[in-house]
Amino acid sequence: MKSPHARAAIILLSSTLALVSFGCSQDNAATPQSPSATPVSASPPAKKPPTASAKQVSKPASTKSKSPAKTPSKPQLSPQAAADAYVRAIDSAESASSISLSAQSKEDWQLVISSWQQAIAFMKTIPASSPYHAIAKTKIPQYQRNLTYAQNKANPPKPKPQPVVVAKAPIGSSKPRLLRNGVYQAPIKRREGGTPVIDVTFDGNRTFEMIVDTGASGTLITRRMAAALRVVPVSSAKAQTPNGVAEFPLGYVKSIGVGGAIKKNVLVAIALPDMEVGLLGHDFFEGYDITIKRNVVEFRPN
Repeated sequence: MKSPHARAAIILLSSTLALVSFGCSQDNAATPQSPSATPVSASPPAKKPPTASAKQVSKPASTKSKSPAKTPSKPQLSPQAAADAYVRAIDSAESASSISLSAQSKEDWQLVISSWQQAIAFMKTIPASSPYHAIAKTKIPQYQRNLTYAQNKANPPKPKPQPVVVAKAPIGSSKPRLLRNGVYQAPIKRREGGTPVIDVTFDGNRTFEMIVDTGASGTLITRRMAAALRVVPVSSAKAQTPNGVAEFPLGYVKSIGVGGAIKKNVLVAIALPDMEVGLLGHDFFEGYDITIKRNVVEFRPN
């Protein structure tokens, strides 16, 4: 039988072991599990707030989106390129002028239109720094007027019906007259080489003798007529003559009239100095059938 002191010592030892065991179990419960032991899907990672650097990057991006896009500046031509553009513009203008002298069909005038458009486009590319800029500024309005004229020739307006007027002038009179159905008669004053010569009124108040040349595509006036009408050359064209190729200045007259038949704003060529009588060409005849009789020339709307 154990002594009371021994039994007290055993009880004390058991209590101590129980406290130690309880403390160890508490420590194990407080210790976190290792990452490998925790399932991945058990706790999804929390989203990180944007860092300061991310905010700094996004801020300029939003600023750029609000600012308007810059238009790229038009590159300036070099001096040599500007000189080349001027030469090409002049070549296109000369081509348009040459074609217009013999143009009759709508397709012919479309070629004239295309050449004038090219000439204008080349002139507009010449920068202000080029020595050709000043002359280009004066050429562009001239070329645009020629372009408008060619466009009107390609798509001419239909002639308006003329009122019926009974003519009182005799056939031998030099005064043109209007017959029935809009037919105009111009008395023949004389003939040159078998070709009739009639009186033609320019700008509404100046009358000159003109040869009715049904084979000429354009009207050709003399130097004397150009001076009297104050025709300002706006371009030039080269054409074949009996003496070879010659260059003719081109300018506008306000109107050409034979009796009541009138064409306005007509581009005419100015003849060489040795020509004494002008030629009335198809740029006036257009829209009329021409009949040359013994004493008169008739203009009948077609």
